[in-house]
Amino acid sequence: MHLAIDTLRIDPGSEGAHTTEAMTSVARRCHTHVNSNQSTDGQETPMSDTFRITRSITVEAPPTAVLAQLTDFRQWVHWSPWEQVDPGMSREYSGAESGVGAKYAWSGNKKAGRGAMEITRVDEPREVEVRLDFEKPMKTTNTVTFELVPQGRSTRVIWTMVGKQTLFSRVGGALGFLDKLLGRDFEKGLAQLKAVSESR
Repeated sequence: MHLAIDTLRIDPGSEGAHTTEAMTSVARRCHTHVNSNQSTDGQETPMSDTFRITRSITVEAPPTAVLAQLTDFRQWVHWSPWEQVDPGMSREYSGAESGVGAKYAWSGNKKAGRGAMEITRVDEPREVEVRLDFEKPMKTTNTVTFELVPQGRSTRVIWTMVGKQTLFSRVGGALGFLDKLLGRDFEKGLAQLKAVSESR
């Protein structure tokens, strides 16, 4: 799940003095108000220790159909929103064929970056947890979960990513673009996951 992080970078020079001033102001607040960790509704704020991105969709298929697309990294090429950002991207599959212990590493252009994933937990057919390690363009480790909630003959798929806050994510969260941009990719991926799961 390579997030094309390069597309999320802020280039102050391209946005002018106002963007630079806004980033500087937010960064200062992130350092000086470190105790303001939660909003009144209990959600993470830019001052909390972690960030969280969540999106969901209803799939007209049983959880087992969706699960098959999640536990085998070779299937991600059919629905992940980041699989097509670099046509020449290299992929390496190792570990288990699917499920816990399955591993996937990628290396590509500036948008694709480089990193690896490993499935660390599968609670069939309700939940899949993935460790996501980025190496380039920046080193971070995030936890990704897919929760599959049965709804009659359908399944509600909830895709969540949680990670440790960095200065970049604090600023991005405070300015409102981090959730918007990553959320847009999640929504695209979920729509493609829905189409693939419903066609099987």
